[in-house]
Amino acid sequence: MPASAMNVLIVGPLSAAGEQVLDALAGWATPPRIAGADVEATVGQDFEFRGEAMRVLDVRKLLAAPWDAIVVAAPLADVELPAGPLVVALPGVGLEAGLTLPGVPVERGARLRTPDPLAALVAEVLSALEGATRPTAVEVVALDAASAVGRPGMDELRDQTIELLNFREPPVKVLPQRLAFEVLPRAQEPADPAGAFTRDLAALRPGLAGHIFATRVLVPAFVGLTATLRIELAAPTTAADVQAALARHPALQLGEAPTLADAIGEDVIHVGPPTLRGQVLHLWLAADDTRVGAALLAVRILEGLEASR
Repeated sequence: MPASAMNVLIVGPLSAAGEQVLDALAGWATPPRIAGADVEATVGQDFEFRGEAMRVLDVRKLLAAPWDAIVVAAPLADVELPAGPLVVALPGVGLEAGLTLPGVPVERGARLRTPDPLAALVAEVLSALEGATRPTAVEVVALDAASAVGRPGMDELRDQTIELLNFREPPVKVLPQRLAFEVLPRAQEPADPAGAFTRDLAALRPGLAGHIFATRVLVPAFVGLTATLRIELAAPTTAADVQAALARHPALQLGEAPTLADAIGEDVIHVGPPTLRGQVLHLWLAADDTRVGAALLAVRILEGLEASR
């Protein structure tokens, strides 16, 4: 953990990802000096950091302060960020930035973004498999919870469920259609989540470019992500070798049949027992994508900045 305090501005501390960033930063041995800001949505509301009540301020009034880093967990609209601090943008905030992962050297003034959460999770699995054999293609069917659309999506799913249980018309403002008691294909969403996954995973694993396929659907769960993976392998291997490679990877936890209940709030990716048919591996994963696939990546990037100071 970092040994000295940093000055960190969190844009969107009350967003689903922002709350997870704050929770992870609170665990540092020497926690950073924090401020929370937003453009309009949550300005004036309260949040907590290490038991201290804090107020969300207007981001425009804070940009001149000497920040070491700015974590963007909510859209900034037309606000221009300063050039000095390290900027780390989480998925879905619409900020142009270079793709990165923890472990890549960073410095103040860089403008970076974490990958699509599904791409980050699958990249960890593929990295683990290299201990047994080389993946050559991957096909994913991902079940995204409402948290994929952020806190507003989670709130709308709650409201839709309540209204339907009371025989009333459910609201549809943030989600593409009614999600409560439904399953929605994401192919028609403007943000193109399957395309974002494919592009980011190809950038993280260039050898798989052109051999990545994804189907994504929204399911009526509030938080988390589950997925089935079909992975083609370059050479024959054994189920025992695959299982051993997965078990050795610190970001993964093997289980019999992991569910969202196992994964929510956890710092690891839960994976089911591998099934190997010839040179094709089938695998199930469950993860808290907001935490493991986004917030913790941003925090580990901040740790890299602190280590370089």
